[in-house]
Amino acid sequence: MRLDDPNNFDGSNEENGQQETVRDLAEGLAELRLIAIQLDLKVVGALIGSAIGMIPLVKH
Repeated sequence: MRLDDPNNFDGSNEENGQQETVRDLAEGLAELRLIAIQLDLKVVGALIGSAIGMIPLVKH
């Protein structure tokens, strides 16, 4: 296992770099949240569609 050297850092610990990193992380999380919401809606839609499909349409 390799330990990271704190002296060998890419410079994102600077004020501006850290703000950009936080902004990038926030944008990435917002994107993931939108994808999760879309997937949830697709799953709910599929469940509703299959439930509707199980309702008999022909009266005997």
